[in-house]
Amino acid sequence: MQTRTSFVSICSSLRFLVAACVALLLSLSLSARDKTDREIDLLRGQVKVASDTTYVVSGVEGGTVRLEVKNYVVSTYDAAGNKKEMVTYRPDGKTAGWVSYTLDSKGYRIEAYYFNAEGEMTTKYLYNNDGDGNPKDISQFGYSGLIQQKEIFSYDSDDNLEEYARYVDNGGGSPTLNSSLSSATLARNKNNLVLLRTYRNDSQGNPLELKEFDNKESLLSRKTFQYDAQGNPLELIEYDGKGNVLGKKVCTYDAHGNTTRVVNFLPDGTIRSTIRTEYQMDATGNWIRKNIFLNDQVAEVHQRNIEYFTP
Repeated sequence: MQTRTSFVSICSSLRFLVAACVALLLSLSLSARDKTDREIDLLRGQVKVASDTTYVVSGVEGGTVRLEVKNYVVSTYDAAGNKKEMVTYRPDGKTAGWVSYTLDSKGYRIEAYYFNAEGEMTTKYLYNNDGDGNPKDISQFGYSGLIQQKEIFSYDSDDNLEEYARYVDNGGGSPTLNSSLSSATLARNKNNLVLLRTYRNDSQGNPLELKEFDNKESLLSRKTFQYDAQGNPLELIEYDGKGNVLGKKVCTYDAHGNTTRVVNFLPDGTIRSTIRTEYQMDATGNWIRKNIFLNDQVAEVHQRNIEYFTP
C-alpha cells in the first residue's frame, strides 16, 4: 500500500480548480490509512491500466466548440493497487516523459524516477519511511546525482501529518543538506529551509488548518477546511499572513466521491468562477468521460479507457 505523499498547492490553473476538492482530501490527509494508489486516484475495482486523454477548447465555429488533444496520460497499477508507472504522451503520440516507481516488500514506495522524452533520467526521489509506511523524509536528486531538495515529515500518534518542511541545496549538493537533515528531530537549518507547514487535524485525521511559513518561520498563509460525513472537503478558506481573506472554495460531490462543482469566491464574497463537471461512468463506477465547464462554457474534456485485471 502507498501513503498519500502529494502536497497542497493552491493555484489558479483550471486543472487545479477542477480537481480542487478531491486534491484537498488526497493531499492533506497524509497518513497511511490502508489506501492504495488506485484508491487514492478514486478508481474502483481491479484497474490495471487507466489511459486519460485530455482535450482543450481550440476555438468555436458556428456555435460549435472545437476541441484538440492536449496530452495522453497512461497510469499502470499492479494487482495490489500500487502505481507502477505513469507515462505522458504528446498530441502526436510521442512520449513527453514518464515516471516509474519502486516499492519495498510491504508495498511502500521507496523510489521514484522521472525521465524526459529522450529517456534520460532527470530527477530521482528516495523515500525513507517509518514502520507504517509514512515518509519520514524524501530526498530529491538531479540528473548529476547531487541532492537538490529534502522534505521532512513528522506525525502524531495516529499517523496524521503534523509538520512538513522543505529544504533545498544551497550550492552544489552541500554536505549540510546531506548530513544535517537526516531526521525531523534535528534542528532546522535556516540556510536551507524554504518552506514550513504545520497541520491541525480533526479526530478522523482530516486537516482543519494548515499554516505556511517562510525560512524565517514568518507566517505566509493560513488555510481552513470543512468536510462532509464521507470526509470530502466541502470548503477551503485561504488567508494571508496578516489574517486577510484571499478567497474561498466550496465543493460538491456525486455519490462516487467525484467533484461535480467548485465555486471560487473573491475576498468580498462575490463569485470569481464556477467549475462544473459532468461524468459518464462504466459498469464498475469509474468515469470514462468527463466534461468540464468553466462558467457554463466547455473548457476541457477527458476521455478515459480503463483496462481491468482478469478475475
